[in-house]
Amino acid sequence: MNIFFFNLQTLCHAQKKKVLQILHLFISLVYFQCLIKKYLFLCVFAAVTEGAGLLPDGPLQKAVGDSVRFNTSNTPTETLILTVTWKFKGENIFVATPANNKTTPGYEDRIIYFPSTASLELRNLLTNDSGEYKVEIISSTGATDEGSTTLEVLEAVSGVTVSPNSPVEGTPVNLTCDASGFIDTRKWMKGSSDLTLTDNMTLYDNDKVLSFNVVNKKDTGEYKCNISNPVSSMEAKLLFVVNYGPENVEITGESEVKEGSPIKLSCVAKSVPDAFYSWLLNGTLIYNDSKEFLKNSAGHSDRGEYTCKTWNKITEKTSFAVLRLSVTGTKKTQADDNELNYADIKSFQRKNGERVQLGSQDTTTQYSEVKVNNNPSTSSPPTYDVHMQRINKPTPQPPQTSFFVVQ
Repeated sequence: MNIFFFNLQTLCHAQKKKVLQILHLFISLVYFQCLIKKYLFLCVFAAVTEGAGLLPDGPLQKAVGDSVRFNTSNTPTETLILTVTWKFKGENIFVATPANNKTTPGYEDRIIYFPSTASLELRNLLTNDSGEYKVEIISSTGATDEGSTTLEVLEAVSGVTVSPNSPVEGTPVNLTCDASGFIDTRKWMKGSSDLTLTDNMTLYDNDKVLSFNVVNKKDTGEYKCNISNPVSSMEAKLLFVVNYGPENVEITGESEVKEGSPIKLSCVAKSVPDAFYSWLLNGTLIYNDSKEFLKNSAGHSDRGEYTCKTWNKITEKTSFAVLRLSVTGTKKTQADDNELNYADIKSFQRKNGERVQLGSQDTTTQYSEVKVNNNPSTSSPPTYDVHMQRINKPTPQPPQTSFFVVQ
């Protein structure tokens, strides 16, 4: 709204005439009301300046494939519109007259015209539809209205991805957030909160890359990347699991068992993903693919050093734990207690190589008890004849191979 004050008392006749001529020139564009009081000539008028308010302010932003409607500020009126011309980058794309409408080739199936307001809709938008659009409206009174605006056609965001997803603790890792289409902004989140960068993190390349100097198991979590532009947005999620270990390997179980008792050993290790387990006894593989080693009855051959070996297929690291197991006691039967072993010793060899004959070859052989592991006998040994009568078996024959006692 523009307000002009003219004090006619201060104007000469020629000046008054000039003012009236100017007002008459704007009569088709200006609505005015004049109030004359004494010599004060007050004119209040509203002028429609060229293009102002006829079309919405730009830029109008739409996605590829969408439609846009250029709505004019005209209201339906009884005043006859003689010509409406729509232009794109200075070239006519549509002209409407009372007789017919003319659409420029390439726009035939894409333009819808609304004659009551001279508005235009453009469908199936392409990126090359971006630019300035103008409309010119000529009424039957000869009045001309013009307006312009701009359109931005943007590719919608699609195919948002975040990679990689198999980081190893202690190594540098980059998470990359990328997408197709027009990318205006990127936003990173961890869980449901905006990502707070630590001293170990850096964002670069317009927030496209989230870089970890050295990734830690504490960095595990769900990361989100939201990419947006004025016409669309899309989000990608990544369950970021830091692989580590195996570490803190530990064997649990008894370190001493009695002979004949069960053996149960368990092995645990901290590892992501879960580690593979194998068992070794005194350096020899005895069991595979299990956290537990089980045996129903322990024997003296089961004593020794048990090793739990763990391996992570992602980190390719191996860790060990060791437990020394003792097997104590013996299982004996009554027959075992009474059973004696005999040997026919004919000679022995001295350290200098001299062989000494024991006894006479013609005399009767005398037998004595042979102690095992230098353990004393539980009772006095019986005579040979008594022993033979008890077990009811023939006299043992001396072996062909002689035994030697080395002093």
